[in-house]
Amino acid sequence: MAKRHYNYSNLAEAFGRATERNMTSTAAAVEIAATALMGVDEPPTRFEPMRQNMQSIFTPPPSSATKRRMLLLDKKMEETVLAYMPDRDMTGNMAHFFAQLSDPTRLRIISALSISGMCVGDLSAVLEMNQTTLSHQLHNLKRGGIVESSRQGKVVFYKIKNKVLQDILLLCLEFV
Repeated sequence: MAKRHYNYSNLAEAFGRATERNMTSTAAAVEIAATALMGVDEPPTRFEPMRQNMQSIFTPPPSSATKRRMLLLDKKMEETVLAYMPDRDMTGNMAHFFAQLSDPTRLRIISALSISGMCVGDLSAVLEMNQTTLSHQLHNLKRGGIVESSRQGKVVFYKIKNKVLQDILLLCLEFV
């Protein structure tokens, strides 16, 4: 028998043909696919190593319940971690918050505003920034819930919305 070279398209095509025959067992479909790939009608037992290899390709990964049993943590520590870990919505909100702090320009603005509330003109002079750029960044910070504004006549003043942010900035300075 001539040696054939197999690629994934042959394998997928043969497996597809086997599953089209409404095979209920993955193992049976793999055996038919292996036989079809070899181009012979010999008993499937000859193809056992190939069948096992193909079956491992088409077997889904273990479920999360199976993975949970493989943890090295004891059950009590796992429960503690899960109890204190924020949920997905909260981690999304935290990521958005830290994204607001990830820009050096916004950090300079926040640092200045954590000392004193200011209008755009004063911030522009202190930070030596273009007012258009500054207004754009302030809009982003306001939309992100970091700063708030108040109007006094024609002048808009900005200040830090939550003073806890000052503590976060100080901790950050200690960290870096």
